[in-house]
Amino acid sequence: MAGKRNTATETKLQQAITKLLSVKTLDQVSVSDICREAGINRGTFYAHYIDKYDFFDKQIDSLVAVLSQTILEPVMELKGTTPHELIPQEGVLKALVYVKEHYDLVAALTQRGTNMQLHEHVQDIIGELLEQSAAAQGIKLSFGGLPEDYGREMVLSGITAVMWLWIKKGCVESPEEIVRIVWTNKSYSPEELLTGTVAQEIPVCQS
Repeated sequence: MAGKRNTATETKLQQAITKLLSVKTLDQVSVSDICREAGINRGTFYAHYIDKYDFFDKQIDSLVAVLSQTILEPVMELKGTTPHELIPQEGVLKALVYVKEHYDLVAALTQRGTNMQLHEHVQDIIGELLEQSAAAQGIKLSFGGLPEDYGREMVLSGITAVMWLWIKKGCVESPEEIVRIVWTNKSYSPEELLTGTVAQEIPVCQS
């Protein structure tokens, strides 16, 4: 049974896996590699984790918890208000700022966008954001009359795909630019985007 994790040990292990996964895949990294890089013994590692995969999964879980709290926090302010935008920009922008500031860790945990584990979690968070925002504003989601599962997937995958491409590219653009791209994508039809008939610039909140 894994024990309670010590903050200093956790930081060393996180730094170690970030460095190791910048040059290797998880399958190529051993527990001994992680411990050697972190400067801890194997006993300490196994007091906290079952194996390297358990350790990796818990790093993903920690990152998801931060992103979830950041993205969903603005929804609390919508309760009892008149209808606002269903997917508030503020939380998404703050989450993107966090990702850019911690890019080395995010790149390592996603293997620079090739490991889709975090992608699925982020899409679930955006879905939760949509549901909570609609409920807070008393809005019933209809997805334009499409079957709910297909309509939901179309909305969420479009948003998540832009964020994921940004990570794969190395977070080159600013978080504000990615929010502008996301909101342009969700505000106009494919035909409008393809033919250049987008009517106006999408306003973006500032971080």
